[in-house]
Amino acid sequence: MGERELKFQIGLHEPSNELIYKIISIIKCITFLPHSLLRLRHVKIKGVAKGEDSNFILHYIGTGENLKYLKSLCFSHVISEKVILCNLFKICDEIQGIQNNPVFVEVNRLFSSFIPDHGFETFPWIRQKIFLKDDTYQKRKSKINRELCRKVRKNKFQFKIVTDHFSLTQFYNDFYVPYISYRFGDVTHLRSFGEIRSIIKTGFILQVFDENMWTASVACGIKKKEIKAFAFGIIPGYNYHLQRGALLATYYFLLKWAEENNMETVDLLRSRPHLDDGVYEHKRRWAAKAIKDCWHHTIIKIFIPKDNEIPSFIKRLLVWHENEFVELESLLN
Repeated sequence: MGERELKFQIGLHEPSNELIYKIISIIKCITFLPHSLLRLRHVKIKGVAKGEDSNFILHYIGTGENLKYLKSLCFSHVISEKVILCNLFKICDEIQGIQNNPVFVEVNRLFSSFIPDHGFETFPWIRQKIFLKDDTYQKRKSKINRELCRKVRKNKFQFKIVTDHFSLTQFYNDFYVPYISYRFGDVTHLRSFGEIRSIIKTGFILQVFDENMWTASVACGIKKKEIKAFAFGIIPGYNYHLQRGALLATYYFLLKWAEENNMETVDLLRSRPHLDDGVYEHKRRWAAKAIKDCWHHTIIKIFIPKDNEIPSFIKRLLVWHENEFVELESLLN
């Protein structure tokens, strides 16, 4: 996301009340209207398709918030970029003038009516929730216990629930910040200490112990019958602890606690809308369903040239179709 949005969100906590959440999401869109209107760019990118040997050209028209992510998703190597300024009111003409190349259009959600309807709709981020009473989870539960939780049982992990300030401070400084920075590098978006402190007022920190060592953790908030996993963390020595199953243990014990306390939903928050995204796939394996999230202020429309072969990574994008996210390739056949 852009630097301006990052600064804005660091100071703005996501409210737990659903109505207030939607209202503040709209306020965010309004806040970024001038930015979304005045800083549109048309970028023609030529590069080597990720996972393939051939070159291809992709056009991006939009605010630039997720241009860096889309380039990293699409290209193993960028050969050239050509940038021109773009007018929101002429986006349709810009799209029609592009032949034989895929086009990604990213605009403020409040400007979505300016974009042609025939494109495929997706978002920079999607939300993933586990619906514990749903058939998807119930059918996959035995496989989860058999495959994902094998290391947890083998290594005899244990867990503990805490809410004290000392544990929160240690979690934030020693677990959460270092691990998320390691995991996501220069695209890291850290939650503030104050936000997590506010979150656990209605929830807790779940500590995972490997023998006597506090190894992994997740900070959770609770609203009625839903528990939200707001922040995960692991102590340094990440590869070793991940291989032993420390992160798996946080999910395992979180679901265990949720079921024992009659929760209905486990909110695992966000991932990128792509089948090859590691975060998305990890949450999907726990039966998390992809749903819309209104928190981020932009929407992405994808326009695919007719009768032209496109790189496979584009086909594996998740797009919104008939009230659910589906693989783009399934709509191209």
